[in-house]
Amino acid sequence: MSTTALAHSGSRESDATIDRNTAISANENVGKPTTNRRTIGYRIIKANATIDDVNMWALGFAIFLTLAAVYPLAYVTVEFGMFSNRNAYSEYTKTQKCLVELQKANFDVYDTSSYFRVMDESSRLSLTETGTWTGPNDIKEYVDFVLSDLFNIHNPISDRTIDLMSATDDDCVVLTHTMTKVRVDKKFNPEGKCYITPNHTSIHYSVKDGFKVKSITVFYPKPALNLLFGDHFNTNEVRDDVCNIIESSCQETWKLNNLTMDTCRSKYDGLPAISEDAYLDGNSKGCRIIHSRFAKINPLHCAHLSLEPQEDFEGKIKCQESIGQQFQDFFSKYELESFLKTAHEWGFDETMLKPCEYEDVPKALPKPAKSNKMKDSNPTLLMNDYEFMVYVSWMLYITMELAGIGMEYLVWRIMLAGDWSKKKEDYWKVAQFVFPLATATGLGLAISGNYLAMPLIVLSLWKMGFPETIMCFYMALYEKRNSKLERFVDFLDGVGTAVHHSSAAMYICLLLTHLLPANKYTLACPLPLVAQHWVVLLRYNYTNVYAGLETAIEIWWEWTTFSIIEQVHEYHWMGGMTTFAMLFAHWCYFIAGILGLFIKKDEDEDILGGRLTAAVGNNFNRFSTLAYKRTTALGRVSTFAPSPPGQQRVSVQGKSIKELMMSAVEEDEEQDAKEE
Repeated sequence: MSTTALAHSGSRESDATIDRNTAISANENVGKPTTNRRTIGYRIIKANATIDDVNMWALGFAIFLTLAAVYPLAYVTVEFGMFSNRNAYSEYTKTQKCLVELQKANFDVYDTSSYFRVMDESSRLSLTETGTWTGPNDIKEYVDFVLSDLFNIHNPISDRTIDLMSATDDDCVVLTHTMTKVRVDKKFNPEGKCYITPNHTSIHYSVKDGFKVKSITVFYPKPALNLLFGDHFNTNEVRDDVCNIIESSCQETWKLNNLTMDTCRSKYDGLPAISEDAYLDGNSKGCRIIHSRFAKINPLHCAHLSLEPQEDFEGKIKCQESIGQQFQDFFSKYELESFLKTAHEWGFDETMLKPCEYEDVPKALPKPAKSNKMKDSNPTLLMNDYEFMVYVSWMLYITMELAGIGMEYLVWRIMLAGDWSKKKEDYWKVAQFVFPLATATGLGLAISGNYLAMPLIVLSLWKMGFPETIMCFYMALYEKRNSKLERFVDFLDGVGTAVHHSSAAMYICLLLTHLLPANKYTLACPLPLVAQHWVVLLRYNYTNVYAGLETAIEIWWEWTTFSIIEQVHEYHWMGGMTTFAMLFAHWCYFIAGILGLFIKKDEDEDILGGRLTAAVGNNFNRFSTLAYKRTTALGRVSTFAPSPPGQQRVSVQGKSIKELMMSAVEEDEEQDAKEE
């Protein structure tokens, strides 16, 4: 809907007319009817009488050529005209680049072999309950604890879920969520302990010069830490192993503490399993269990196993007093709520723990399948994820476009069947009335990624199949009785309608595939377009009110569109192209409206218009965005026109509109033949 077409309005009072002389006489007294050559009834009846399959394919080809010309024009205008040297547009948007670089790096926190490739000496890893490590060597040493001999298994058992928290040209922050299965080796706990818990990680990385990790912050549920260190590792077997490591690998620490195996066991047993609030950096068994795995490989950690305070090689004293870090020091309230929400969606309760069965023998790996030379050879499978979603968006768009145009053709030839009536016009009004609700619902479904948005948007945009696009192109290409100017106006209306519906469908596809994110920039554009259709039925009885409201909303929409188009284009080039194409459609309506003011209504047009009015009244509107003022209440089939003296008054009672139209066309053709 566009207010630019309102200039087409301006109908006058009209009485019913039957023949040429009667029409002229009547019009001299009460005024000429509206431009009925472009009404619904005229178009449908006229087209059905003359069109064939060749014409139909030509109309489809004309619509295709229109879209094929407008979209490249829109892209070039936006990409190289409007935002030349100002737009930071690249193959990927900021959001897409962050996710693509993460995928290309194939980074996994538990894959320590990649650390030296994606980290530098400034990279940090933090766990609230233990502390912070800097540089790939220290971080690897710490993370390798979960791969130590204490565990039979400590692996993710679910796909990683990723939430993008922020994205700039240089930096990205994502939250990752996985379910981890933890199974303590029976060597250290003969009972065979096993549990499942969610793990949440915040990864801050740079994408400016390749993928580089800046910081990693791990959220490990406190109930899981209490269970692991307070129960599963709180065994004599673990105690003896820690004392053996101190004795064999840390002689200086062993002597400093004046230890024997018995005193080591006694002092170790006197420690709490884990510090208060699940801290593992205080004077506890848990802190020494962790550092025992480090010291077993690297003696520089021996001081951390000391039961008495002992400085390490950096002059630091560890495993004596916790620094008391809090979750809030590393995570926002929103991130913590996101962790809890994800855990609940996975079926965890407040403890974030699930028991699992202990399996002594891992399941045998499946035999590798035979090599398939055709595997991944299709060009679409060679695309990266970004390129593939562009491909998906185009496929969805073409599907919607074909469905819309095809529905127009089927409704025209089957339901309308070349005839028109008051009842069918009422259906047309209903199709316009439900447009805002159906479109708004489709928009909401698209935002949530629900593909039911596609059929709902097709039904609403293409008005339940009423053939407004096809009829505009038909009148422009085949209605040769109209003037060149009038046919050009019809062509502009057809181009505007085709591009309008097509652009809206493509925009929905971009939201569905998330090439456009759902935010204030991408949603600000379609909402005023929905609002324009709130008042669509006012044009039948309150033309001036309708025109004023539509004009106000149109100004608001264009202002909004020019405000957001650069940002939408930066999100994705198809977003900028589609938005500009919608502007182009509205400008076509505007130009058509201005030119329509200069169209002269000829005598033949008045006769046909009068006969249509005689059948269903003066309510006809064009299959575009015209507004007609209803000035009479001629809604009945039997209507009589005033006759000049000496002429017979003829009734049209009982005649269908198709019969009236075809009769008028035949009379015109006979008259033209006589004149020739």
